[in-house]
Parts: sequence; C-alpha cells; structure tokens
Amino acid sequence: MVQEVYVDILLAVNFFVNLLLLSLVGGRCRCSRGRLVLAACVGALSSLHIFLPPLPVWAGTALGVLLKIGWGAAMVRIAFGWQGWYSLIKRWLLLLGCGWAFFGLMQQLRGCYAGKGMFVFDNALYFHIRTPVFILCLAGAYLVVWSIGALLRLTCPKESLCSAVLEVDGQQLRLDALIDSGNSLVEPFSGLPVAVCSLSVAAKLLSAELLSAMLCGQGNQLHRVRQIPFCAVGQSGLLPAVKGERLTICCESQAPKVSEAFYLAVTQQPIGGEEWQLLLSPGLVDAATAAAAEDKKKAAGVVRHTDGGRHSPCHQR
Repeated sequence: MVQEVYVDILLAVNFFVNLLLLSLVGGRCRCSRGRLVLAACVGALSSLHIFLPPLPVWAGTALGVLLKIGWGAAMVRIAFGWQGWYSLIKRWLLLLGCGWAFFGLMQQLRGCYAGKGMFVFDNALYFHIRTPVFILCLAGAYLVVWSIGALLRLTCPKESLCSAVLEVDGQQLRLDALIDSGNSLVEPFSGLPVAVCSLSVAAKLLSAELLSAMLCGQGNQLHRVRQIPFCAVGQSGLLPAVKGERLTICCESQAPKVSEAFYLAVTQQPIGGEEWQLLLSPGLVDAATAAAAEDKKKAAGVVRHTDGGRHSPCHQR
C-alpha cells in the first residue's frame, strides 16, 4: 500500500509534538520560548528521515539509534542551553522517555483509529486529518502539558528564582540567582553561608591577583581564600571561596534583602546558564532576611528620634 505523505503536514505535526515534549521536559524551569521553538524546528527536521531509501535491518537500527541520540541531544542543547554534561544527559534521558511514552501511546491509538489518516513511524508521526480536527487535538494536548507544567511549578518554591546584586572585591554585578534547597554549603570555621558562581562570573568581579590565588593557590591574596568542602552527585571536593562584601537579594513582591555575612565560592564547572548565574542557599536568604529586618529596626529608631516616624525607613535610607 502506498501512502501519500505531505512534507508540510509532516513537519508541522512533528514540530508541535516536539514543542509539547520539550515544554514537558522543561517542567519547572523558565525556558526561553525562542529556544524551545528553534529546538522543536530542529527536531521536526529529523522526521524527514522517513523519505530515505530502504536500508538493511542493521543499518536502519543504527540510523534510528543515532537519530535518537544526536537529534535528542541537539534539541536539549538548543532548548535549555549549556549547563554541564549532567544536565544535558538528564534532560536528554527525560526527553527520550517522554518520546517513547508518547509514541507508544500513539501506536495504541493507531489501532483504535483503524489506521485511517494516522501513521506512526520509528521517530516521526503523521496525521492526515482535517485542519479543524488537528487544531482541536493540538489545543487539547497543549492544555494537558500546560496543566502538568503548572502542577510541577507548584511543587517548586515560589521564590526559587530571583535577582541579586553581588559586591565582592570592590566590584558590583547584578545577576539572576537560584535559591536551591539542596545547597547547604557553609564556611567550616565561621559557619557563614556560601553562594556559588561560575568562573566566568568570578572573572567579572575579582581582580586577576585574587582569582589567581583562588585557582592556583599562590600570590599575595592567598590569605583571603578559604576552601569550602562540597559533595554533589558523582563528585566531591573543595571549592575556593572569598569573603563577600554585600549581597542584595530581590524577590518578586518583597522588599530587597541584604546580607554582609557570606562567602562566594567559584566553580570551574558551568552552572546555571541564561536562567540564573548565582546559586544561593535558603540559609543565606534567611540570614539576609534577618539582617534586613535588623537594619529596618535601626532605621526606624533613627526616624522616630528625628521626625516622629512620619517617613518610612526605606525612604529615610
């Protein structure tokens, strides 16, 4: 039996399928819509392999494996940016699992659909149906994925992402930050909480001499460097850190919180990406909240002493 397949319909269907799968893989993360669309376009191009001439069984199997690995990794890399091998492999496996589940479901639906107008290939899906029906199905699928994403976001702390102004070594830099409940790093002697940034961020803040002392263990600034023990999935060791001067944390619908008691650790592994560049701990945020409250009390006392409290502490400051 010869089936007519229209390239535009094939690409459109697989584009929207990939877009929904990537949205599901993104889950609680704030992903750039432009990146998701571009990654879905790249994934849709992989569906064109169905037009290749018939191959031997071993060659077809090898091609299918390469497509799943190569195109899947490319889609994840484009959609979520580079955040290290661990993040890439984790999201690739999640995308692979979602894809298998989805195409398995489509195979079952194909049996109920009696095969008319619906075709499921190894790594591609084709619907030969009317446009209104396709739009309704697409809207329903998007509603399901959006609902799942909303439920996932509810399990994430509302203030997990924020902006921060970091002041270290006389330099100031505004960054997007992630408050990670899994980050419990503290400086061993003082017990002060630790924020973590990548080497590229540290290079914008720290002097060359201080950065050399942290990375190479030599120089006149070596006395300022502390080593922070850490343990992560599959690795452990020490992170070089330096005492920070001031950290202002700005969360939505809340007043800025200030901390002057923290350390900044530097990792040579890429972290975050476009979504965030600074890793904070809940302990650091709690300490900043207490510091801000204390500053507010002091400022309020000054205001009451001078003008009877007619102006707010924030205005006074």
